[in-house]
Amino acid sequence: MKNTAITLLLIAACVTCARAQTASTTALSDALFDLIEHIEGKIPLAAEEIDQRTRIIKKDIELIGTTARMMRQAFAVVDAYESEMQPLFINDATRHGFTRAASGGLEIHRAIFALQQGLLDHAYTSSNVQQHHRLLNGSMFQTSAYFPGAVEEQPDHTIIHTVQINASQPKDWGSPVMYAEHSVRRPTGCYLAPGTIAQVNVPPALVNQGYSIRVGAHSWDLKKKPKIKRLDRVSLVYPIESTSTIIANPLGGGIYIEVPYEADAGLIHIKIRNAVRSPYYSARSFDQTTPQQWLT
Repeated sequence: MKNTAITLLLIAACVTCARAQTASTTALSDALFDLIEHIEGKIPLAAEEIDQRTRIIKKDIELIGTTARMMRQAFAVVDAYESEMQPLFINDATRHGFTRAASGGLEIHRAIFALQQGLLDHAYTSSNVQQHHRLLNGSMFQTSAYFPGAVEEQPDHTIIHTVQINASQPKDWGSPVMYAEHSVRRPTGCYLAPGTIAQVNVPPALVNQGYSIRVGAHSWDLKKKPKIKRLDRVSLVYPIESTSTIIANPLGGGIYIEVPYEADAGLIHIKIRNAVRSPYYSARSFDQTTPQQWLT
């Protein structure tokens, strides 16, 4: 009897949880619909009404990547904003950044800031990039032209870039110093163009050993900065759980391999498809760029 009662309580809790998530998903979807109607001038919202939709976005933002429908709707809002008002930090209202504290006249821009950050944080997971490949391929933030910067060259998916990196990070001698036990970041000389999806192939020795792929060099979270001058979090990390990993980032960014502390895989070659080469001068002992190579 006791076990039966516990089981019934667990079932009831699950049902309640599911209902709450459904209600939150509906509220988030409705808020996104209202914002796009406002941006396109169909049903204008007052400042407080926009703020109310922004509060819903912030509260339920973790649901933004749960379904293709939700992601598609979120990107539709971003696309409408960039089309009608120009991208964040490029349009006149946000060109020089804006204060984090609420201020009048920037309500719709703050809503888009929250939405874009939510997409970056919760839609671009390893499972989503694989499961929703078609949806995310081509999806981008045009504010990427501001940060991290525009990419003129588009990748050729038939080209595979082979690069060599040092996949070891030996234990430091003596007492640990700040960040000594963190992963080190190895540049590949490859860049992910915004809106594209690349594939990174590594040797089996790196699989499930704490290695990861970072897209974008800036790993600091700027959420405590009083003035907003870019999205707070701009890089994404994909754990290496297979010899082949697909990566994406609506802002684009440099492609790096993060090597865990005390890893000892040595010098390895990795292959990257559908990326562009970025200027990269190597002074590493095992791969030194000559002046002639740099010039040509």
